[in-house]
Amino acid sequence: MQFTSLAKAWDQHIEVKYDRGTFVSVLHETFSQWKGGTGLRVVVDLSGMSSYVLYRVLSLIWTELQGAQVAIYYAEGQEYAPTRGDWEMFYKSVPEPHDNLAIAESYEQNHFQSVGIDDTYESDVFPGENIWPPATEIVAIPSFSLQRMKAMLAFAEGHYNVRSADVRWFLGHPPDRVRNGWRMDALAKLYNVGDRAIAVSTRDYRDAFLRLDTIWESGFTERHFVLAPLGSKMQHLGCFLFLKMHSECGLILCEPVQFIAGNYSQGVGPRWWLDIGVIQNLKDLLAEYGELRFHWGED
Repeated sequence: MQFTSLAKAWDQHIEVKYDRGTFVSVLHETFSQWKGGTGLRVVVDLSGMSSYVLYRVLSLIWTELQGAQVAIYYAEGQEYAPTRGDWEMFYKSVPEPHDNLAIAESYEQNHFQSVGIDDTYESDVFPGENIWPPATEIVAIPSFSLQRMKAMLAFAEGHYNVRSADVRWFLGHPPDRVRNGWRMDALAKLYNVGDRAIAVSTRDYRDAFLRLDTIWESGFTERHFVLAPLGSKMQHLGCFLFLKMHSECGLILCEPVQFIAGNYSQGVGPRWWLDIGVIQNLKDLLAEYGELRFHWGED
């Protein structure tokens, strides 16, 4: 993450080490020196951020640097793991591929993306608020980190009494469908969700945002919504904006014991730059989203 002023080039480096218990307060203190400043530009590189860091960083920028001009930078991987060959070899080795327990036990032996579960918890920046009796519905956005997704759903079951039938699945739909389209089918098989899932773009953050808002609009008076996302960085950005617009919805996060960095991606693919503009203007825009406006005039 780099901070620059329009009047002066960025000329210092501040390292903030991640610790779940202190990260928000340390980041708050770090941002305080720019709070209220003018001409501030903030560039957030999401490319290597884990989900539980991403939501905290964006939330602190949202609240502490409201006058800043913000841009999002994102570099896609050139090659994503697992490869198609790795996946097909794994899937053929599962004795009962339609048995959730059998595929989970076999998958955990491969450790495609992470090892173990350190903690699963409600987000400290998006705890949500269920102030009425309706049941909770989970929107799950999985990745190939099966253990983490299972832990998040188990957390939802224990804390919100969410049945498997009350989980709504968003499966990542890669933009290069010829080359990577198989990955969505693989996720459907890995989580055994079949045709119960919705295809959601892994690149266009607006797709996740709009689909979440459509679901919320159709059922917010009947259900409490909680997100359990492990998808792409752009899907996380869409989730973030949705949660900022609907703060009553909650967010579940999960931290593994260890990431296997080489099992995520190799090389650098397409790179993207998204100008968000002034944070306060975006907040105003989200606050007005979906409002009806009536204009009176003479015939």
